[in-house]
Amino acid sequence: MKRVLFLFLITVVSCNFDKKCKDSITLNSDIFIYGWDKNHATIKKAVIYEYKKTDYKNELNSHLINDFVNPFVVSNKDELHLRTSGLLKTKYNYKLVLNDTLIFKISDFEIGNIERGTAVTVQKYCVMKSYKVNGNNISQKSNHLQFDSSLGIVK
Repeated sequence: MKRVLFLFLITVVSCNFDKKCKDSITLNSDIFIYGWDKNHATIKKAVIYEYKKTDYKNELNSHLINDFVNPFVVSNKDELHLRTSGLLKTKYNYKLVLNDTLIFKISDFEIGNIERGTAVTVQKYCVMKSYKVNGNNISQKSNHLQFDSSLGIVK
């Protein structure tokens, strides 16, 4: 029994729990746009354009988003919920266009570590610390996008 306990202790001590964040992480597959009240139109079309960080003129890819929930369908909600199937990565900039009229430029992702305590040790996780929507800085500690509808630019 002492040997098993000794081996377990050696294994735990020898493990490197420091997780280094890479330059890019894949974000969760959700975008939440808050403040979507009755004055906003029902969303019928949502497209995300992908760009290199240094070039907003030449798009790399475009993705039509078919999976979204308009807030008028769900009672007591004022948020538009878009599911992007994990296609967003922090190494690119994006432009989200809703109904060909409302534009959100999403850029300047900053990645960092957060620590969460467990029963045995402290684990480090890579999360998105901040990003910009149309030049406005958004700070958060999660891997999905959430911002207010008032940040949109009408085309």
